[in-house]
Amino acid sequence: MAQQAQPLAKMALQEEELPRGVQALHAGPISFEDLSHPLNSENTLPVVHQFLEAYQISFLGEKIHGGHYLYRYEDPKQAEEQATRLVAYISQEAQRLQPVRIDDGSALPGQRVKGQAFRFTDPETGGVFYWFIGVKERTLMMLLVVGLPNEETRTTFELLKKYVQSR
Repeated sequence: MAQQAQPLAKMALQEEELPRGVQALHAGPISFEDLSHPLNSENTLPVVHQFLEAYQISFLGEKIHGGHYLYRYEDPKQAEEQATRLVAYISQEAQRLQPVRIDDGSALPGQRVKGQAFRFTDPETGGVFYWFIGVKERTLMMLLVVGLPNEETRTTFELLKKYVQSR
């Protein structure tokens, strides 16, 4: 008998894992048409496979904001293909935001979610965007942290990425 997949709500960042001064704005299931997540029907990010279910937790602090997005697919191959397509898009087509790969995808001890991390700098605003794109079994996980180009934004991203990768 096949093992039941872990609920996306349990795989998502939990409110108590958010740093002090950062609070959850929304946590719950999302649909393809919901415009509050990266793989929505209106976004420019490439969608190679339609997800079966999705969940997000969005958060806001005084100096940062972002979200953790989880997408469950039919099988691990679809999740991997979607992640590969997103990484290719980020690496090649988002050049205006000056992407820098900051994590090559190798998992450290205790990390269950392998993936890649990127930092973008918006030349118009000077703000930074940190993205983590990873896969666990048939679930694609994306973490976004947006803020000022400072140590606080970077350490917040690294902390949340550590939680995401330990799922």
